[in-house]
Amino acid sequence: MKVYGPYISKSDPGRPRRFVMIYYDDGSRKTTSYARFLMEQHLGRNLTADEEVDHIDDDQMNDDLTNLQVLTPLANQQKRAAQAWVTFTCPICFNPARRTASRIRHNRKQGKAGPFCGKSCARRYQLQQV
Repeated sequence: MKVYGPYISKSDPGRPRRFVMIYYDDGSRKTTSYARFLMEQHLGRNLTADEEVDHIDDDQMNDDLTNLQVLTPLANQQKRAAQAWVTFTCPICFNPARRTASRIRHNRKQGKAGPFCGKSCARRYQLQQV
């Protein structure tokens, strides 16, 4: 077995991830996430279909073993659903609104203004800037 990588995925520039390519002696090959590969090597076994590798700090590029944990798909989904919510006042219509903290951070990284309560207020802000 030969392992090539880790390589950085270019399929989603906003959320880069590392992956490795594994070439087996029988000529077959497999591409998998670097985090999953590291966890399989650490545990000394292949992970089952009912196991996912989760990044504890949600940074997909932090593949340190202390940052990785094995979760069931259901537990991983529940972790994502329990994201921190932020309540704020829309700067355009002054109505209270709620968004996930990760969405607000993502928009700030993109250089977008806000947060706004919805698309209509974001558009009104955009028209005011012209």
